[in-house]
Amino acid sequence: MRPHSLTLSRFLGVGVVATLAHVSIAGIVHYASSGNPFVANISGFTGAAAITYLGNFYWTFGHEADHGSAIARFFGLAILSLLASTAIIAFAHERLGLPFVFSLILVGAIVPITNYLLSRYWVFQTIESTARPSDYIELAFIISVLGMSVWACGSTILNHDTSWYLIATNRWLDGARLYEDIIEVNPPLAFYLTAPAVWVANKVPVLRPEMSFSLFVGALGLVSLIWARELLRRSLPSGRAKTAMIGAAVVALFVVPVPVFGQREHLMVILVLPYVLLAAFQPPTSSSHRIAIGLFAALGLALKPYFLALPLLIALTRVFQTRRIGSAFTPEHFAIAVACLAYVLAIFWLHPEYPGIIVPMARAVYGDYRVPLHELLVEPAMLGMLLLASAYLATNITDYKAHSAAQTLLVVVLSGGVFYLLQAKGWFYQRMPIHAFLCLAGMWLLIQSRHYRRRPAIAHYAVLMLLASATLWPVVSGRYNSSATANFSSFLHQIKDERSFIFLTSQVSLTFPMANAQDATPTSRYSALWLIPGSINRLESEPLAESTRKRVSEILEFARQSTVEDFLAGDPKTVFIDVRENKPYFDRSLTFDYLSFFMKDQRFATQWRRYKLIFQSPHFEVWQRNKSSDKTTSRVISLANQSS
Repeated sequence: MRPHSLTLSRFLGVGVVATLAHVSIAGIVHYASSGNPFVANISGFTGAAAITYLGNFYWTFGHEADHGSAIARFFGLAILSLLASTAIIAFAHERLGLPFVFSLILVGAIVPITNYLLSRYWVFQTIESTARPSDYIELAFIISVLGMSVWACGSTILNHDTSWYLIATNRWLDGARLYEDIIEVNPPLAFYLTAPAVWVANKVPVLRPEMSFSLFVGALGLVSLIWARELLRRSLPSGRAKTAMIGAAVVALFVVPVPVFGQREHLMVILVLPYVLLAAFQPPTSSSHRIAIGLFAALGLALKPYFLALPLLIALTRVFQTRRIGSAFTPEHFAIAVACLAYVLAIFWLHPEYPGIIVPMARAVYGDYRVPLHELLVEPAMLGMLLLASAYLATNITDYKAHSAAQTLLVVVLSGGVFYLLQAKGWFYQRMPIHAFLCLAGMWLLIQSRHYRRRPAIAHYAVLMLLASATLWPVVSGRYNSSATANFSSFLHQIKDERSFIFLTSQVSLTFPMANAQDATPTSRYSALWLIPGSINRLESEPLAESTRKRVSEILEFARQSTVEDFLAGDPKTVFIDVRENKPYFDRSLTFDYLSFFMKDQRFATQWRRYKLIFQSPHFEVWQRNKSSDKTTSRVISLANQSS
């Protein structure tokens, strides 16, 4: 490998030439395209990327390997650099309010150094083997499936949680305060990961936030898959085994998650894939490479505390396999631990309201969203785990590395089950990691099918069944569909000038993605009124100590006052009310009425006289603000009298 002094000077020289080319091409195209800055910048970026790749391939690093692997990794690095620079500017300039010039200085200090190190030790690292036709087939498969998934999801509505994060993150970038003006039960990393896509969508008018975020997720997935492909290339002597595992990884990342595209569980699976393959196959690689994989995985694992079960179980598995406690203390685990600790400290420093206010409230009332254990265990994902365990027990793999990989992948699937059971909500997106990990583990056992002890056909078919259960789940579920968007959008669509609304409900999917689809403004700081069901259930159905009852009552009153404040400040044009007899997450023995609950606040009762009922069904009511204050219904008058 050439010395740093030579490669660094040449890297800088290529960078200068590429920058001049970018500016020149962009200027010419800008003139030729009648001043379209977006087309001009993309053209300049493409030309500069070509010069950068060829210059560094042949001159800076004197690369002797094939173009197949280098181009794929360079493409991943280019996307990663674009996302990194966007994130730095979004955080430093848009969020912290630093001068734009200072933000550019940060980009200039961080991104080029990172690009140089990744180019030297990853993109243009000399590879002994030459490209084979299967390499190009793998890359074509990765790009085609990824592209179809991103386009299919980005060109339509996304799931309700992702849609909420798109709108809430946009508010945050506009100056709203997390956990004060935006109330969310999850820690802040999801907002930070959503911010680059939202920032780009705001700067590029033709790009909707849904497509921008889908492209962002696709870029992360491409980096993850290229990284995974390199680890598998170093680990598996058989080209067919490598190709099969890459195919399983593509399905796990961009076919299985289609119904929940962009959910936190989806992001986690994308970000931990290289770490999972590193743990399973133990390819020869440097400590710095392992640290980079650990840091990449930490971005996904820190999204929810439950996800930390994955590295914990993998570390315990490694100790079991090697019979040495020290084998758990690897560079990647050290990186994960340090990154997660830094993240926790950053939360206390940047967002003290989360541990100080949100977490205590969630611990007091969020438990009522849980469902009984027996309902969690009857899901197809849990059956897939049993099939996988049965197939593993039927194997007799004599090769130590192959057997260790099977054990580790089995534990990875088990960790997906642990995530699901610990959260105990039964929501469909929380099962997605099980299905994704089943693809990887099932494919590896299928590759090892020649090692089945007895009745190989039965075990073989068992593995095929679990692979089918994992991959057919999105086919059966289809793309995300929102009945609320279909049923209620017309009430917002007919309003041309003022599409502000609030939905009095504890169900997130009623507000989102309807707000996104109609470019409407939800005026509540909540994704849904999640504090109310737990508080009501505990106060009405449980014997509580006086101190606990006082605390829960305070949380309920906070929910009422904060919602009323949002109602007064936002002055929504339309109000949707959930009037179902059995409302989501409330005890079925209880009867709760949102309107009467908020009418107990005199400010709300006074403001509510301006609204009239325009639609009513046994499940929902729709009200709209009316210019004439005397047009009210008997239900409003009755409730107002009760409140006074």
